[in-house]
Amino acid sequence: MKEGHTDPIPSKRALRCFYFMRRIEKTIKEGGYLTEELHIPKYVWYQKEAVIKEIDSKIKHFGRLKNKL
Repeated sequence: MKEGHTDPIPSKRALRCFYFMRRIEKTIKEGGYLTEELHIPKYVWYQKEAVIKEIDSKIKHFGRLKNKL
């Protein structure tokens, strides 16, 4: 495992959404690994006027995830 990525992915499928929401929250607040291979620095979430490809699709999928939780 990479540095900073200490908690394992839950084996129960129903708990995985909460795990990934915690990982996303951590990357927003302080940066870190979203997965073992994907590091997201804190500043990525706070960029102004950044061009994000497929933003409408990403917003739609985050909305679906939020509704399921």
